Amino acid sequence: MRRRVQLGIALIVGGAALLLVTTGTVSIGALLLPMVVIVVGVVLLARAFMPDGREGNVFAGTFLVLLGGFLLLRESALAAVEIGMIWPIFMTIGGLALVAYGLKKGPESRMNLVVPGIAIILLSVLFLLFSLDIITASLATVVVRWWPVLFVGIGGLVLLGHGSDGHET
Repeated sequence: MRRRVQLGIALIVGGAALLLVTTGTVSIGALLLPMVVIVVGVVLLARAFMPDGREGNVFAGTFLVLLGGFLLLRESALAAVEIGMIWPIFMTIGGLALVAYGLKKGPESRMNLVVPGIAIILLSVLFLLFSLDIITASLATVVVRWWPVLFVGIGGLVLLGHGSDGHET
């Protein structure tokens, strides 16, 4: 079973890589590093979801797959974009990896891992909007106008926490 999963993953990743090369999207040299990072991440993820897998591999595997995907995009679709404009994507990658790890770990870890992961993702999206000049106002102006959203988020967290402990106080 384990070998079949590994073979399937290898064929999917290898086929996708070759497709990018044969369609002229990415050169073989530019493809090498991102594909190595993605393959290592996929192997870690496959090991994490095996019956005796270590849950720590979920975070590392997700992070590496997303990082490799970003590097691949950087070589193709995002080649013309300066890294200084898209730096918040690295925060998004970390947040997504944290969410995946929290979901694998189980319900008892959702508040400790998933919620901070979602917060990191939301902050990275906000920073990305500023970085790409989609929001042209200053950060201070946006914070002064939109700070009550924090109460809405905290209220949502309270409700999530109330539902997860199974009893009413």
